[in-house]
Amino acid sequence: MDPRNELIAVDQLLAGKSFTYSVDWFRYVVLNDPSWDPATYNSSLAILADELNPFDIRTFPSALPAFKARGGKMITYHGGQDNQISCLNSDRFWTRMHVQDTQPQDYYRLFRISGMFHCGSGPGAWSFGQTNAALSAALPFDPLHNVVAAVITWVEDGEAPSCLRGTKFVNDTVALGVDFQRDHCLFPAIQTYFGGDYKSPSSWKCL
Repeated sequence: MDPRNELIAVDQLLAGKSFTYSVDWFRYVVLNDPSWDPATYNSSLAILADELNPFDIRTFPSALPAFKARGGKMITYHGGQDNQISCLNSDRFWTRMHVQDTQPQDYYRLFRISGMFHCGSGPGAWSFGQTNAALSAALPFDPLHNVVAAVITWVEDGEAPSCLRGTKFVNDTVALGVDFQRDHCLFPAIQTYFGGDYKSPSSWKCL
């Protein structure tokens, strides 16, 4: 579990509730049994799901040589307070790729977003063009402030992103203005707090 994700996870995972999407996946796809009880889940079911690999959904390769060879570019991001899928899973994925290719950043870049819940929201500077249309529209459409612009620029101009600048609007409302911004580090660098005003960019460094 990610540090501080209990702010949201307490309503589901930490309350003993299964992840809804996972329950439905096993009921309707893996087992074809709408009455399946997630309390009976065990490692043998995990093995079964991996062996069946329905719809070729497995997404944990050790390398992407064909993708790299054709010039593919991929940017992923993960909230540091994700309450559903630990951001450590993205760390695992990047590290697994790195074992096979010591230069994965040539085509694949990962950004850990401090203070972001699952895909968006949270106390951090979590808005960078990825989910909320109203918040995204209030940000410049450029590689620094918008992840879509970042991947477009990388593909079309060959300029890879070195950081993503997240924005936190007051109460997540554009009309109330910007609360603070923060530059999110290119993994494996870690965003590190050095003291002072946590809203000030100078209080943070990528190490």
